[in-house]
Amino acid sequence: MKAVASVLALLGVCTVFAKAQQPTKPSGEEGRIIALESAWDQAEQNKDANALDNLLAENLVYVDYDGSISTKQQFLASVKRADIAGKQINNEGVTVHLYGNGVAVSTGSTGTKAFKTADGHALPANRL
Repeated sequence: MKAVASVLALLGVCTVFAKAQQPTKPSGEEGRIIALESAWDQAEQNKDANALDNLLAENLVYVDYDGSISTKQQFLASVKRADIAGKQINNEGVTVHLYGNGVAVSTGSTGTKAFKTADGHALPANRL
């Protein structure tokens, strides 16, 4: 009887952990923010500074993977650089935390791959 109770308890614990591991579907607001993250990636990948200009706030302070800081205009200029090609951006594990008063924080990791300058030199990939 104790063995059966132990097995049932173990199954119950496993069920709870399995349920906790299942990803939850984002709410409407969270889904919209994740879609904006994807739109930013696509615009940056395609060097579409006009789309980024519409997506990003005028007072943007962009902090890059190496800690360098850019204004919105500096960031847009860097996106338009013709000497960098083959950029691929991927977001993984993006989660949005909503805090009321219009505040949301998006967390996850971003990876960039296949950076090359116009003369064929590879640039380091980064992961945020």
